[in-house]
Amino acid sequence: MFDVRKYQISYRAQTDLVRRVILTPLAKILDLVGNMEVEERNVVWLFHPVRCGSTVWSQVFAALPNWKVISESQCMIYTLLQSRNILDISGFAKTKEFENIVLAAIKLQLNSITKGYSVFWKGIGMDEHMIPIIKKHFPSHKFLFAYRDCLPCTMSFYKAFGRLPQVMNNIYHANKEFLSGDLRKLQQNPLARHGWLTYTNGYDMQFCL
Repeated sequence: MFDVRKYQISYRAQTDLVRRVILTPLAKILDLVGNMEVEERNVVWLFHPVRCGSTVWSQVFAALPNWKVISESQCMIYTLLQSRNILDISGFAKTKEFENIVLAAIKLQLNSITKGYSVFWKGIGMDEHMIPIIKKHFPSHKFLFAYRDCLPCTMSFYKAFGRLPQVMNNIYHANKEFLSGDLRKLQQNPLARHGWLTYTNGYDMQFCL
């Protein structure tokens, strides 16, 4: 799953390799991870915009001895997209529930990495909302930030994904409901909400405006 030569992004590996899906209440997950010790891993996080060249960084780190790469795991983004009917992730990120979800997600994945290894964790959309919680609970973790100008990012995104109906459909519905001015429709329309959260990284409406 962590072989970026085979799977450049972890959520593709998680999707392709899954054999069973086990639905477990969050409270049970928190019990499971409560005593997990994951401190014996040197973790470096990369937060970045889409189509900025971050995948190259993950492949560089994967080539280094005693390094493992977690590249765009789906555990957080799909939890936020599918299990909550909210638009303001930045607001939700201030809650204890969000903190618990973050701790469970990080511990579960780091526990699968051999002790003593270093980990390069490449984020995905909305992952940056985890930063205050990572700093609080894992003060030894380090952070990198990659940037690229907006226009080439957008052009690269459209070139890579513009022919995919699902992607363009989500963007269409998000724009349609946002421009209508009725935010209830944006929140209640799953395609629109998915598109809005994906392409605004879950920041509150005023920040986006």
